[in-house]
Amino acid sequence: MTSRRTARPLQRFLAVRQELNVEVPAEQLADAWGKVRDLCGTLKCELLSSSLLRETPQQPGNAMLEMRVEPADVDKLLGGLAGVASVVSHTTTSEDKTAEVIDVEARIKNRTEFRDSLRAMLRDTVTKRTMTDLLAIQRTLSDTQAELDAIATQRKVLAQQTSKQHIQIQFTARRALVSGGDGYSPMRNALRNAGSVLSESVGSLITFIAAVLPWLLLVVLPVGWLVRVLWRRRRAS
Repeated sequence: MTSRRTARPLQRFLAVRQELNVEVPAEQLADAWGKVRDLCGTLKCELLSSSLLRETPQQPGNAMLEMRVEPADVDKLLGGLAGVASVVSHTTTSEDKTAEVIDVEARIKNRTEFRDSLRAMLRDTVTKRTMTDLLAIQRTLSDTQAELDAIATQRKVLAQQTSKQHIQIQFTARRALVSGGDGYSPMRNALRNAGSVLSESVGSLITFIAAVLPWLLLVVLPVGWLVRVLWRRRRAS
């Protein structure tokens, strides 16, 4: 009787990124931003960066949150966000890091075994080695450990990217669209802008006159007077 070994499914390592644009009434933007930021503090959520720009007469307000959230708490965070803001756009991207993780883990295993063999050589008191040999082993051990530390750091970065989802939320102030007498009217806007348009036209005319008048006095009038004198002489003769 033969037994079949079931192949163990390959564990996949995915780096998931979500980007959301949300709208909030201008007077509630700072409050909504603060609630989502505080909600992150109650979950398995790492706040990477945050910014808040309050509304001024010159520019509308906006805010941003950038976080890493464990998959189990993503729905809780997005649910809290839906309670204070309206989602305008939501983009999710996923990058497969499985091959990169496997390669890094294989390098860690290889370098660890090599480092341990070098340590064993230094502890070996049976084999006779010269001082030059011992220094060469020590130098190789130091380089191997440095390489191993760098690979271990790379593995930690991959773990951060694949164990938590990267979520970025952009808050913008909602534009009020009002219907009726106070709504948008092309004719009202045209009348409102008529004064500035007229002022610009008058200004352009004054600039044109100021540029042409000196040439009119210096060139056009003398030439006209000369032509008139010659015409009279010709007529008299």
